Amino acid sequence: MDGATKISVQTACWVTIDGEIDATNAEELAGALDQPISVFVDCSNLTLIDSAGMGVIIDAYNVLVRNGLQLRVVGMNGEPLRAFELLRLGYLLDDPDDE
Repeated sequence: MDGATKISVQTACWVTIDGEIDATNAEELAGALDQPISVFVDCSNLTLIDSAGMGVIIDAYNVLVRNGLQLRVVGMNGEPLRAFELLRLGYLLDDPDDE
């Protein structure tokens, strides 16, 4: 066996959002994203996200990255995707071309 071989197993948390994220439920999302492992957020069925929801995702991303972990948003489409792109939050979006 080669001395440079490294095998690691990492676990990730999947959070799925169905519907809207706004100021009325952003704290619930914050609780779901508060994880000691990398987080993938499935936004395939996200229909609306306001600044409170975006702030929660950005804050969770910053905390996870500081701890050597990651947060990736997958399946974003429609108006929420346009909002993320307009605010230049593309670095949060999972890019299948990276794989």
